[in-house]
Amino acid sequence: MANNHVVREGEEVYGKVPAKSITYGDYGILKEKVYGYKYYRGSACQKANKQYMTVWAPYREGWRVS
Repeated sequence: MANNHVVREGEEVYGKVPAKSITYGDYGILKEKVYGYKYYRGSACQKANKQYMTVWAPYREGWRVS
């Protein structure tokens, strides 16, 4: 996710940093793990071919500080 993002006016990131330590920040698209299922509707509106799945989905742009 490293992209050498330049902070623009209006962007903020903050956190506590202990003395004599380093904190790293990374800017990008954050993701979350989502669990669900998909299916097809038949001609009589019945559910067919139901398949469960787990995927990573983007949910916001921003800073991750570690």
